[in-house]
Amino acid sequence: MDVLKIILGTVATVLAFYATSSMLLAQKQLVAATRLNGYLTYWQNWIIEHNISKVYALGLVWNQENAEVKKRGGSVKELMKLEEQRKAQLDSIKEQLEKGMDIGFEKGQVMRTLQHHSKESVEDFARLTRQSLVDGKTYISDEEATTLGVAFTIKCIELKMGIIDLVDGATSLLVVLMDDPDNFEIKEYSAEIANLIWKGISVSRGIDVVSRAARVISSKSVLSLTWKNIITGRRLSKR
Repeated sequence: MDVLKIILGTVATVLAFYATSSMLLAQKQLVAATRLNGYLTYWQNWIIEHNISKVYALGLVWNQENAEVKKRGGSVKELMKLEEQRKAQLDSIKEQLEKGMDIGFEKGQVMRTLQHHSKESVEDFARLTRQSLVDGKTYISDEEATTLGVAFTIKCIELKMGIIDLVDGATSLLVVLMDDPDNFEIKEYSAEIANLIWKGISVSRGIDVVSRAARVISSKSVLSLTWKNIITGRRLSKR
């Protein structure tokens, strides 16, 4: 009888430990998802305010097209074909820029937007934006992301690096423009502009995917997240 009590006591202790650990993880997951959702809403609003919503909308459309292919049981080959068609679209934009055709990128409008800013202030903005993302001031930290699972962590990091890459690329082009606006020819930077558009669409797609997943998690209760963690065997790791 004493042996049975010891076994039952040990089992109860272990179960209590796993339940408590799973609940602590659930609390961290809820905080991380809520923070992430808030930060991505900030980036979405930033995109709208800076008149690049057309690029953002295109990313959403591409995600929707992929979702429809998967929904009807389409193959990986079909998805790859879609990506090839999209890259062809970007090649077409590059060719239009090289020919001096209007695709909505107007140098004068950009200069009017930048007229109250110095080159140094633009570079400082990019540096602060990059540092804020890395430090978790306008995005969640990598440690927070890991609480949401491996796949979620990968998507979060990909998106963060994509935003940083986009900001750096845009800043480099703006600095060139501000250095010598009179001699800046759009067609000479067609490859860079087309590449920025592609990066912008990729960021848009990432925001769409990650924000939807974050909203799902942040809408759940600690109890439901705890139960899911128990079922999947997830618990808070010791640091």
